[in-house]
Amino acid sequence: MGARYDAAIIGTGPAGLSAAVTLKIRNKSFILFGSSSLSEKVEKAHEINNYLGLPAVTGAELAKRFDEHLKQMQIEINEDRITGVYAMGDYYSLQSKSNQSYEADTVILATGVNFGKPYEGEEKFLGRGVSYCATCDAPLYKNKKVAIIGFSPKEEAEAEFMFEVAAEVYYIPAYKEQVSLNDKIKVVNDTPRRRVRHNKYPRDYGHERRRGNGHAGRLSAKGKCMQLYRTIFIGQYL
Repeated sequence: MGARYDAAIIGTGPAGLSAAVTLKIRNKSFILFGSSSLSEKVEKAHEINNYLGLPAVTGAELAKRFDEHLKQMQIEINEDRITGVYAMGDYYSLQSKSNQSYEADTVILATGVNFGKPYEGEEKFLGRGVSYCATCDAPLYKNKKVAIIGFSPKEEAEAEFMFEVAAEVYYIPAYKEQVSLNDKIKVVNDTPRRRVRHNKYPRDYGHERRRGNGHAGRLSAKGKCMQLYRTIFIGQYL
């Protein structure tokens, strides 16, 4: 166990890295826990249009900029996995997988959202037609057909937002509460199971990928298939 830090940051996504940069500028002592490969979700993003100063940047390019920024500011990442955080009165004790113990006055949790067990094909197509945030990625789906899976009534706002951008919106509620949406948004009261390939491209989506226009596909729900052009999966449990 070493000296006590002003702050411990858990997570190396955009939020965790921003916190580290701010603490560095303010001459605070801190330790940053997470993967040195940073955020997989960021790296897989096809195109990001709402990051100020970096229009139409790819996720891989943005992740590279993040890494360069950390190196320039001499911010190191500790890849020891934190397994527990305990309040010890005026400080926190962090226990790691390697049985190390760390102390910090403040703990910043920037681990992102756990979406649970993924649908078949969800991870494979993340950043290539599958997203988790309509307000973030809506420009990618302009004039496209979109399916949104909502795990709570809060996601209805995401569907309404997407309706302003997309050509057609399907909404699949994964909850029991009554759905209240624009009549033009098609509500599908069924359970999504998987995303399967379009018959036209039985082996690959290479034709669409070269054009950079997304991937044709279908979303299966208890044996029913809906023709889709793009699919958004939304699973926010907060």
